[in-house]
Parts: sequence; C-alpha cells; structure tokens
Amino acid sequence: HLKKWRDRVRVLPQTQRLISPSVDQEVQTKIYDALLNGWQLEVQYLKVNAKKPERRIINPLGIVLQGVVHRLICTMDSDLENIRHLPLHRFKGVNANGETLVEPEDFSIDEYLEDQSLSFLRSKKDLKIEVLFETLAGFHLTETPLSQDQKYIETKDGKIRITASVSDTEQLRWWLLSFGENVEVLKPKSLRNEFKERSGSLNRLYS
Repeated sequence: HLKKWRDRVRVLPQTQRLISPSVDQEVQTKIYDALLNGWQLEVQYLKVNAKKPERRIINPLGIVLQGVVHRLICTMDSDLENIRHLPLHRFKGVNANGETLVEPEDFSIDEYLEDQSLSFLRSKKDLKIEVLFETLAGFHLTETPLSQDQKYIETKDGKIRITASVSDTEQLRWWLLSFGENVEVLKPKSLRNEFKERSGSLNRLYS
C-alpha cells in the first residue's frame, strides 16, 4: 500500500519551478555531521557578488529547506549574537576545527524562524493590509487565508476586498506583484505608495 501511495501522490511548488543550486556533497555531509555532533566549523564562504570565498569560523545551529535552497542557520565566531541563515551552495570548503560549537542560550530553531522569518523581513512589526482582488485572482484566499484575523467581503463590482495582518517581508511584496493588474493595494498608505513607485518603474521599463 505504501508503494502505491508513493506512486500516486506528488507535491508541487506554488511558485515558479526552479532548478536546485549545486551543493558540494562533501561540504553538505560535513555540515550535517557538525550539526549532529555539535562541532564548530572552519569554512570558506562565498558572499553575494564576491569573487573569492572568505574564511569564517561558524557555529551550525540548524538546517532549513526554503524552496529549492538549503540554508544553514548559524552564528559566526566573531559575532555570536547575530544568528544568520546562509545558503549551503555558497560554502566552498568546510572542516571541523576540533572545537565544540557555541550555541546561543535557549536557542530554538522554531522561535528563530517565527521571529526572524526567512522571507526577508523588512520590520518586526506586522502590516495590516487591505487589498482588492479581481475575483478569479483572489478567490483562493477565501479558502486559504493569509492570517487568522483575515476578513473579506465581495464588493458590488464583483471584486474581493481582503484585510489581514501579515509579516512585513519582501516575500509579501513579490507575492502581491505576481498578481499584476489583478490586485490593488489599498492600505497601509506606505505600502500603496511603494506599489505606485514600482508600477511607475515598470511602466518606464516597458514604454
């Protein structure tokens, strides 16, 4: 029965399908070993737009799979208070340095993800958004809400007006932009102004 289930069940991404970045298998194995054994690591890490990797001493705390990207939750030995999330494919070399990792007191990966968000947090304060969707574009939100406090009404012209408290992230903006002309941001005013500027930039780009 289990084999039949596996043959008939698939999980599809909600966003554009992407090819997984290439991760060095030896690097991945050493990182996983360090996580399981509580080891500190000496790594060569390639930052965005850098031409050469840099040496770092890190304390691995957890692994998160975000879409097709595996991210290592960690601290750097030079900055133990700042918990980071680094893509595994940017690690170009990894070795245990013989030291035990230094873990922040009472660290919880779930609390970190809830507090920090890997969706590129703009601020820790939630946004109370009000958006107006064309019916076909927004109907799914009547069945799969944005938040526990989401409310919606159908307007006289057949659109769906939604209010919800959501995290203030870049991912929220990417998601709203993906609906194009099928959604209008009404509130907050600051977010509406952002979208005015973005739409102006798009108009100039395609004019």
